[in-house]
Amino acid sequence: MPLRRPPRGWSHGAILAAVIAAALIVGGLGVTGWVVLADPDLDLWGHDPSDASEESPFDSSPPYGVPSAPPVGGSYTGPPFSPSPSRTPDPLDKAFAAVGTGDCVNVFIRGGEWNRKAPDVVACRAADAYMSVASTRDDATCEAGGGRTFWRHTNDDGSRVKLCLERQFRAGQCFPGTRSEDDTMRAQLSTLWDCDATTVPQGSTHVMKITGLLSAGSAVGSCPGDPGKRQRGWTAYNGLLVCAESM
Repeated sequence: MPLRRPPRGWSHGAILAAVIAAALIVGGLGVTGWVVLADPDLDLWGHDPSDASEESPFDSSPPYGVPSAPPVGGSYTGPPFSPSPSRTPDPLDKAFAAVGTGDCVNVFIRGGEWNRKAPDVVACRAADAYMSVASTRDDATCEAGGGRTFWRHTNDDGSRVKLCLERQFRAGQCFPGTRSEDDTMRAQLSTLWDCDATTVPQGSTHVMKITGLLSAGSAVGSCPGDPGKRQRGWTAYNGLLVCAESM
């Protein structure tokens, strides 16, 4: 077969380069074709596409649920991004968080339980300021007795609040008392009770009404009250003498 004359203007060097390039292309196709024919399940690079355990080093797609960045010069067309909704604070958590040391609250113990689900801060001179707050620290050691008690609350997030409370005594308030066989009277000074109640908490025997609050060191004989009734007295946490008589 006669050889074609190379196009005019081609140099011998250009012709030689073209021949070498053609040989390389033909050789490459031959090798690739051999790989494909040898194993039809392999791609052109010898990888098995069904092998899900092998990750492509060129896969830069973001994790599931995270929108990818928009192309340069373009705009994002994926689903709109919406932040996770914040949790609505529990009303009880908010009520306890609003209480601070030195505040007064409208809660008291009645029959072994609190009169309200959560405390409300009130003016300390208000008639319903039954307790003052000595501490709000969860690790605080609250004193007991003499009108002192505590209230612990666990928030939704697992954190806890502990209110150390001190009763605000006022003349005219009542509390349960338990008289023993020797005629001594044990007072539940942290508990408020209806002065007109015809019943008392379990274990109690009397409703005691506060007749006065005397300074520390005062004698029970100085307590005001009905002359026809026996006056009794108890020392509160603040040193005051709480005077009371049986209803």
